[in-house]
Amino acid sequence: MTSHQEPGDQRIMCGIAGILGPDVALGQLQNMVTAQRHRGPDDMGMEMLPTGSPGVGLALGHTRLAILDLSPAGHQPMRDPGSDRRVVYNGEIYNHLAIRKELGVEFRSTCDTETLLAAYGRWGRDCVERFRGMFAFAIWDPIEQELFLCRDRLGVKPLYYAKTGSRFLFASELRAILESGLVPRKLDRDGLDGYLAFGTVPEPLTIIKDIRLLPAGCWMRVSPVDGIREIRRYWSPPYSTSSSSTGTDSRSRDLQGEFRSIFDEAVECRLLSDVPLAVFLSGGIDSSAIVAALAQANHRSVRTLTLHFTERGYGEGPFAEQVAARFKTDHQTQPITSDDLLSGFDDALAACDQPSIDGVNTYTVCRLAREAGLTVALCGHGGDELFGGYDNFRLIPRVLGFAAVPRPLRRLMGRTLQTLAPARVSTQKAASLLLSPVDVYETYALARGVFWDDVRSRLLDRPEEMIPAARHIESAVPPGELADDPLNQVSQLELGFYLRNSLLRDTDVYSMVHGLEVRLPLLDHRLVEFAAPLSGRSKMAPGSPKRLLVQAMGSDLPAEVVRRRKQGFVIPYEVWMRGSLKPQLDQTLRDSDVAGGLGLRPDRVRGVWSDFLEGSRRINMQHPFALYVLLSWCSRHGVAL
Repeated sequence: MTSHQEPGDQRIMCGIAGILGPDVALGQLQNMVTAQRHRGPDDMGMEMLPTGSPGVGLALGHTRLAILDLSPAGHQPMRDPGSDRRVVYNGEIYNHLAIRKELGVEFRSTCDTETLLAAYGRWGRDCVERFRGMFAFAIWDPIEQELFLCRDRLGVKPLYYAKTGSRFLFASELRAILESGLVPRKLDRDGLDGYLAFGTVPEPLTIIKDIRLLPAGCWMRVSPVDGIREIRRYWSPPYSTSSSSTGTDSRSRDLQGEFRSIFDEAVECRLLSDVPLAVFLSGGIDSSAIVAALAQANHRSVRTLTLHFTERGYGEGPFAEQVAARFKTDHQTQPITSDDLLSGFDDALAACDQPSIDGVNTYTVCRLAREAGLTVALCGHGGDELFGGYDNFRLIPRVLGFAAVPRPLRRLMGRTLQTLAPARVSTQKAASLLLSPVDVYETYALARGVFWDDVRSRLLDRPEEMIPAARHIESAVPPGELADDPLNQVSQLELGFYLRNSLLRDTDVYSMVHGLEVRLPLLDHRLVEFAAPLSGRSKMAPGSPKRLLVQAMGSDLPAEVVRRRKQGFVIPYEVWMRGSLKPQLDQTLRDSDVAGGLGLRPDRVRGVWSDFLEGSRRINMQHPFALYVLLSWCSRHGVAL
């Protein structure tokens, strides 16, 4: 048994890594840990362990950002002296002090890693049901002779794994597994298809053939001899699949009180930190509710930070400043211009762990938060998905009404639209929808999609292998688990697909790059468990944005916050792509070797770029941008078929 420890002097987030198999070399693990060094140079640890199986070893590695217990006592891999178990862990267990009381044993440190290890020793795999937080971890159990890996319920923290030959690898980032040198840099065609469909690769797929992402709310067991023994889902959002949920709506005042109690507790438990903490304040309902909860709890010196986009009238600074003044927070408004965003564009793409079209804004927010001296920030992610903040909550239920139109008539309408209507993205999507079964999966896929099916098929060199976009959605939320009313169905898909595959993944990657931990009170699993079974109309209603959240907050939420129209963080990609970024996009999208090496038709890729430059309405900005991100990422990391 050998170990290595390297102390650091900065505060950047955590990453885990491991290799299980024959002839494991410390250098392979070193490459994986080094690839994640940006996640945690406070401390780095590696350890080689015997497994009890002849010729099979286990290497565990970790990089650490000290948020709780800044002392060396939090070093990982951490060993339990009584059982000889080891753990590597990334995340925060917010209720770990309560768990310690329940365990009633003596601890050597104040860090939640030791709590996790002791909880596993007491309750085994069931320990995860007690954890309230965000986490991904791996425990080597010499008694069971297996590696136990687990990911948090909502998928805030990632956990990638690969089974190649007789070896099993895992890490917090896909790129770390590639750096081991043990997994070929081969493109996954299904992952490519999912990326083209949605601008992000849907889990459990990844862009690499032999690497998968452990789904949210799942754990897995791996044997040194048998490999992967089991993957099991231990949690999913409890949306109702029967009409019984509507019976609770008459207790609206009770619902509001119960919700407020859980929400306040979710915010409060995320304040535990030994380093500077603040709230990302946009001036919208979600972040304002978090600030209001802190203020009403008389939390000392609430600190808030707002990015104010100074161009095109999209700035949120004035709204956020109203909220900050109302609650007397220690507020900072950071102006940001288009040039500021553009200057970080290449760095943002270089930081992607997998191709993603929706991360530059997150990268910028995290960078500026870190420059403001923050290490931990609370964010309002989850409110839109749970309480109907997106246009999809209004659009999709309306569109589903077309299902009542006889299918022959719908098909005739679709073909007519394709033939006679102007060649625009909106009319093409409408025609595709009319020609489809018009169920919630098809509708959601078109609403969230980048390249819809018939357009995507023309890009691929093997269109017959294409997976319909709706099937990617079904994999995330199977029909048997689909909620019983249209509003909850949209909520379920936004939470289980868009949030998980886009927002949470980008937030993890880009916050880690800048040494920032982002905490999400509205994704507290107890809050989700309370809200999910309620009928859609009790949480959201026409003309009443985020109804349950707003009513539960009552007069604590300023009226101007509730009334104002939802406003996104708009980035002028199209202007950049016709201006400053045009040369690099032109060079990349006209490179036939790169496109052909990824299973794309080079002439079609060039055609998308040409159509964009010519102002064709058959495509939008997302199409060439998604292709550019894909080709750039694969070129940078040497990935091809």
